[in-house]
Amino acid sequence: MARKPKNIEGEKFGDVTALEMLDSRDSDGSIQWRCVCTCGRAFKMSGTRLRGGSVTHCGCKGKRIYAHRDLNSPSPPLSPSKRKSYDEPF
Repeated sequence: MARKPKNIEGEKFGDVTALEMLDSRDSDGSIQWRCVCTCGRAFKMSGTRLRGGSVTHCGCKGKRIYAHRDLNSPSPPLSPSKRKSYDEPF
């Protein structure tokens, strides 16, 4: 007999709010939820991933973190302990 799915409607998981349970399931058989992020993006996600803490935003945070970086600028120099000496074998 199948378990009754946990109702997480209205619960917040980081920046994500679960809005409503969908009739679909993911590949693992977990119930899908219609969600909305604080950035305004709507998406669907499994309840298992939401409750487990592996999903706390729609992906917008990663975009915001790297948006300020200039990809054309050189990387910072390596610390002496991380530099490979030319005397070491390859």
